[in-house]
Amino acid sequence: MLAKYASLEATDEPAAMGDKLLLTAKFEHGDKVTSEMDEENVTLEARLSFSDGVCENFGELMAGAKEGETRTGKVTVADGVEDEEKRGTEVDATFHLVEVMKRGNPELTPAFLEELGDFESETDLRDFVRDSLARQADYRTQQELRKAVVSLLADSASFELPESLVKRQTMRELERKVLELRRSGFDEDSIRGFVNASKQNAQATTEAALREHFILEQIAEEESVDADDSDYDAEIALIAQQSDTPERRVRARLEKQGQMDALRNQIVERKVIEMIVESAKVTEEPVDKKSGDKAGEFAVYHSVLNTKEADVIPEAKYEDNTPANAEKDTDKKD
Repeated sequence: MLAKYASLEATDEPAAMGDKLLLTAKFEHGDKVTSEMDEENVTLEARLSFSDGVCENFGELMAGAKEGETRTGKVTVADGVEDEEKRGTEVDATFHLVEVMKRGNPELTPAFLEELGDFESETDLRDFVRDSLARQADYRTQQELRKAVVSLLADSASFELPESLVKRQTMRELERKVLELRRSGFDEDSIRGFVNASKQNAQATTEAALREHFILEQIAEEESVDADDSDYDAEIALIAQQSDTPERRVRARLEKQGQMDALRNQIVERKVIEMIVESAKVTEEPVDKKSGDKAGEFAVYHSVLNTKEADVIPEAKYEDNTPANAEKDTDKKD
């Protein structure tokens, strides 16, 4: 959490894991330049993921590099990209290191704690972070339950999904999932990693999500399960808490972006899963850490193949410095 407010100082020292790098990049397939990435702030981690591929040895490649140096490597194109000929192939990547920055976390002074979120003490801040981590753990547990429940239900419900429907719904399903991740306490770096992983296998991910949605929506209709005002209020409050944004601002943005329906689907589907689980025999199993989020990976929204991405998942706003009488104008610019 403190990383969002960390100071960054340029250094002449070689890049080390965890440093912030200001990078530009060029990607080539054969003798053709497929795309170029403008200056991007990237945390030096073991892997660097893109919307359609991964540089597996990014950390090894860039560790030790200094400002002004250029390093070349490979990006493996995801198996789920639309261009079948490019699937699994390697794209040549040339990374130019514009600047190396060392990160310094702010001191937890009373003034900073108040600015951070009206926390009265470091204990209050730690309680908030612990709550976010608990919600992340609960999300992973609920996803495993959901997977098990839907798998059993899907065995008795076989149906084809039109390809045109899958393509139309890809971004919508992604936006819905991002909302769920935000209310579950995940930060934007983690969410970018999820978005990239989903885009790299967009068709399969969307098909699975749509099958789940249709099955759970049918049950909701038969059992008269729906979302009420208090459900919306609770979801918006969680998103607002995580992004340190006023609830009214979160609600206005969701309404403007047409995401209230996605929020409703997420609420209803969770209620149906909870209803089913109440009547089920559930066994608990320890989870291998490796099966959770990928460690040592940083994600950027860039397509190495220059695939058109008209819709980009908006990042949460962490500060609300807009005067109250200027909110309408600001929303027009968002």
